[in-house]
Amino acid sequence: MRKTLGMFFHINHCMMAKIMGRKEEQKELQRLYESLRPKFVAIYGRRRVGKTFLSGITTISA
Repeated sequence: MRKTLGMFFHINHCMMAKIMGRKEEQKELQRLYESLRPKFVAIYGRRRVGKTFLSGITTISA
């Protein structure tokens, strides 16, 4: 699933602007993604603030 998700976001990332800020959130998501143990992560917030994009861009760099 990770490869499929990464490919999907790679296509979208090429069409979108770079994320401004959110460095702490990206570092935390990257740390959890690279963990050897399974994790459940809930990303929540207002509509249209980039939650899906933030999670996708984190998996691309892995």
